[in-house]
Amino acid sequence: MNAGAAHAHESTFGPASEPIDINSFALTESGGLRSDSTTQIPPGIAEECSVADIRKEVQDTWDNVKLSGYLLRDHELVVNNVHITAESKKKRKRIINYEALKIPHAAVQDLQESLKCISKNLQCWPYSAEAALFMRAPKNTDFNVLDSVKRSTSNFDDPNATEAILTITVHNTLSWGHNYLSRASTHLIRSSQTLQDLYDCLICESSEIPEEIIEDGEVFGYSQVNNADNKPCVMCIEGLAYGDGHSNPDYADKLIEQIGLMPEEKRPKITKANSTLATTRLDSLLLRINEPYYMLHHGNCEHFIVVDQIRPVTSTPSQGAEILTSLHRLQRPSDSLSEFPITTHITPVLLDLCRGCCKVPAVYAIVGDVRLPESPCVMCEPCWTNMGPSDDSEVSVVPLPRRIQGWER
Repeated sequence: MNAGAAHAHESTFGPASEPIDINSFALTESGGLRSDSTTQIPPGIAEECSVADIRKEVQDTWDNVKLSGYLLRDHELVVNNVHITAESKKKRKRIINYEALKIPHAAVQDLQESLKCISKNLQCWPYSAEAALFMRAPKNTDFNVLDSVKRSTSNFDDPNATEAILTITVHNTLSWGHNYLSRASTHLIRSSQTLQDLYDCLICESSEIPEEIIEDGEVFGYSQVNNADNKPCVMCIEGLAYGDGHSNPDYADKLIEQIGLMPEEKRPKITKANSTLATTRLDSLLLRINEPYYMLHHGNCEHFIVVDQIRPVTSTPSQGAEILTSLHRLQRPSDSLSEFPITTHITPVLLDLCRGCCKVPAVYAIVGDVRLPESPCVMCEPCWTNMGPSDDSEVSVVPLPRRIQGWER
């Protein structure tokens, strides 16, 4: 990796941690949780430190449509006023007095009075003009196409197994700057699962690119059958290249061969691992948090895999463990180990609009048609149907990825 890419990655993820032995972590943390679960906290201290009343009030507020709607509108107005106040070089717009807005509902009036009381007694509660320096408009990666976590089905029969849960984020390279990355998805995976399990749960458009049907050396059409499971892949982790092992040579061999063609001073030190993706368990690896690991598949489709968090498995808590949880963090539901890998986030894909109507997403790429202004030209199905097929036999109609595999909720 060149210096520019390394600097860009560190600016994105921060400095990487020291290598962590996943198996040792799972053994150590699981033992610590078992000892903590038997800890008894006096009822008086537990009641004094409990936040159950605050949590119930917050949940009841968000469950009420009128109250949650008021909070969202109030927040948007406050943020808008902060931005207007901070724009000193431009002509200031009229600041909206959100306190003067009519509040017809009595419950909303009570909520407004409670917020005023909080703002009066807690000085850090209201936004100051300097808060504009830490605000930005939402990016595409801030949105999630999932309305609930997407669970898998795996064979796991040992409830007493020592496990750790890894939070892994997949990033794509940007077309306008290959040193910069954009988050594509986030997954939770067990430490006893393999790199192949991780690869199978990844979501990528290139997995649905239709294959060419070649007859007599010419492209006759495109297959709609998805053979993504047979696509080769290589992952580079801590100087080792893990291939799929489906062919000889596989992607790991080919990658190392291409690296050998680079100048020696720019050549990264990568060797082929003795195991494949399917035989390499995560708990057999040394991994670093915030370190982007390179992955190549489907020809030249590149991703970077980043370990965001490594945590012990959350089992059903006992009374003591539940009290500890309420003291330190919101209670996390118990992990059902047969449902991993779990996908928690998928970034929406920015779809190309039809060049004909410029209103709906395109589904075809038309190649070599002189009636169109460009080649390839992406079009939606109604526009292409209205145009009719071309008499030129050289025209190709290529279906675009349908985004089915992995996108189901």
